[in-house]
Amino acid sequence: MEGIMRTNEIIKQVDLVVVITGDDKNTSFLGVNEYMGIGYIKSYLESNGIQTNINILQNVQTEYIKQKFEQTPQFIGLCMYSDNVHEVIEAANCFKSLYPTVKIAVGGPQVNNFEEQILKDNTCFDMVTSYEAEETFLEIVERINNRKSLQGCLGVTYRDNGKIIRNPFRSPIVDLDSLPFPSRYIHEHNSQQYLYLTGSRGCLGGCSFCGETSAKKDIGRPFIRLRSPKSVVDEMEGLVNKYKMHAFRFTDATFEDTNDGTGIQRAETIYDEIISRNLHVSLHLFTRAEIVDKAPASYYQKAKKAGVECFYVGIESGSSEDIQLYNKRTTIEKNHKAIKVIRDSGIHVGIGFINFNPFSTFSTIKHNIDFLHESGFGHVFYLAQTRLELLPQSYLIKQLQKDGLIIGDFDYKSHFYNYYFKDNKMYQLYLLFKKAYTASPIYFMDTLSGMNRVFANNNQDNKNIGKIMHHFTELDDVCRKYDDINYKFANKAIDMCANGATQDQLDKLLEQTNLNGIYDEYLSLYNLTNLRVVKERLAKIL
Repeated sequence: MEGIMRTNEIIKQVDLVVVITGDDKNTSFLGVNEYMGIGYIKSYLESNGIQTNINILQNVQTEYIKQKFEQTPQFIGLCMYSDNVHEVIEAANCFKSLYPTVKIAVGGPQVNNFEEQILKDNTCFDMVTSYEAEETFLEIVERINNRKSLQGCLGVTYRDNGKIIRNPFRSPIVDLDSLPFPSRYIHEHNSQQYLYLTGSRGCLGGCSFCGETSAKKDIGRPFIRLRSPKSVVDEMEGLVNKYKMHAFRFTDATFEDTNDGTGIQRAETIYDEIISRNLHVSLHLFTRAEIVDKAPASYYQKAKKAGVECFYVGIESGSSEDIQLYNKRTTIEKNHKAIKVIRDSGIHVGIGFINFNPFSTFSTIKHNIDFLHESGFGHVFYLAQTRLELLPQSYLIKQLQKDGLIIGDFDYKSHFYNYYFKDNKMYQLYLLFKKAYTASPIYFMDTLSGMNRVFANNNQDNKNIGKIMHHFTELDDVCRKYDDINYKFANKAIDMCANGATQDQLDKLLEQTNLNGIYDEYLSLYNLTNLRVVKERLAKIL
């Protein structure tokens, strides 16, 4: 760090950089999304007088970066996620080569608990920021500008005379209302279908595959920090007025989580605030099955009235063994009930699902396929193809290491699929499932279509909406048809792999299978309904 401090240059501008990779087929179709973390850092720094830019890099070639940075950057903050680690390192090396005096910090969920190793492995980084970084970034800039050491600057690990110094973690920000609303720069330059809103930070869940679970140990209580309902809806209303955007997706791990068990009441207060302001919005929220199990039916009616069109439930599995492995606080019965309760209230249900994991058996996969079929998700074969994405901070790592299932040393650079299946036949089955459906996933289109249906059902008195309701019925027929096709294929594949089928026999099964047909049929009907619903949404708003 002393090399950084030996400069009279004052940092006048911070450049926050997100590197988008299009090489990973699992994530590339998502495109450019809002990144709320850097949106908050930008607005926080600017509220303290520090000019801050957000830059989206869609490749890390030298000439491209030169065009993006016409002036020499002073301080760059990079965001490292599980799917862009190598691209972030490549970008940092390129920045250092082009601009040797630039100071580079790297943060994001992938760096936590690997701060020292990242600096040892990569001389291109000057420092690593852990967990929430608004206050950390501000203090770093202020210390550098005042020529003060970073010793004692909480939440940062840095270099000092060839040594790596790790400061303690910074306590999380408790008063989220004190933060300025996040920047919407990404939406302004990469138009979004919906905007993200953050009503809380943290999670009370304890999923064994999630990095948030280990964060509780590192940064401590309170595990959940909340914005006031008024602050949440103030931001929402401001976005409606400024951008004429009415679709919002909350980033809260669970919308109804609070530290004192009053989550349903707080959520209802937010709904009441939306209703009282007459905001015509479309909302997508996250919840957990055990919360749905205890919530009164009136809660979902109020949610629907406020504009909630989708609850996303972390179901994860239809197998009791898997639910126990994932440390989910639910049961198969509660999972089925959660889906039914939400659907019966007239709200669309989306689910998180993990079909394959290192300990999968033919029995657990069969239970999962049965669950998807019975719960009305069997037409989305993407869910049957899902596989546990292993994060380096997750508690499952130790169990997998103990059983010898980790490929190499699992760290921040490891791909989330760097593990073996305990039963080698599971990998054969996984590859068979992946080859069976190769079209673009319909899951996200299915969610949007489901939300459109909620709007249509709520506005059937509109004659223009009435004209398209039969298309939703046709879509149901398509989904049922492919649910049956997918179910038969999956069971046949499971049976063949379990009984030692040869690769030639499996290849023949693929030749006889056409699961991709749903995409074009679904897309055609989706376009017919979506175009009309979008027009009627706008007409209602205006």
